[in-house]
Amino acid sequence: MTEKPYWEVPVSSVLRMLEKKTVVDKDIRLKYAYLSLLASVILPTTHTPRISKECAEKIKDLDAFLVYPWGRVSFDMLMTSIKERKEVSMSQNTIALKGFVLALQLVIVECVHALTEVVQEGGSSGSDGDSEGDDDTNESDKRGKKGISPGHACDTFAAEKALVQSIMLDANGETNVAAEYEWLDDEDDVGVSNMLNLIDRRFGFNSQCFVGGSTK
Repeated sequence: MTEKPYWEVPVSSVLRMLEKKTVVDKDIRLKYAYLSLLASVILPTTHTPRISKECAEKIKDLDAFLVYPWGRVSFDMLMTSIKERKEVSMSQNTIALKGFVLALQLVIVECVHALTEVVQEGGSSGSDGDSEGDDDTNESDKRGKKGISPGHACDTFAAEKALVQSIMLDANGETNVAAEYEWLDDEDDVGVSNMLNLIDRRFGFNSQCFVGGSTK
């Protein structure tokens, strides 16, 4: 850690340092753990994450660090990464994205319960390249895990059974975004409003509802 700036240190090195208890100070160990979590889970930009200078500077004030809207930062990073991809690259079997990609799958599973009716063994929430160069570890991680079946998902859409349950329901059972989840520069989007209305009406979504993009 003394040979190079702290923001250039790989997360793997920090984890080894924590395991070996190279640093014994409880507060510093906690800060290292938070920085590793941010770099590898919440704000990942590569398969070999490194400590971010911006995050390391912010953690000097731990209280401010803990109330910082990291979830919003991660969401913005993920959406920007997706929008930068071309249709052809999005249709590939695997694709590398920045941000907490697992959040999308967690929301989908929560909203479309029909997708969990059929699962497959060895499911993985990340891309095939997440454990690049470490096949043994990758196979070990997959044992006992279950994932969404793409075939069942396609059949669900084809049968118009993809009923969506909103996770933003208010006291009246209607979809409503709480003020704390809004962005200062939010603008009304007719397409989004129409989709939310369909969700409230328990509309059965199918692939024909979404046009454009790659048809591969």
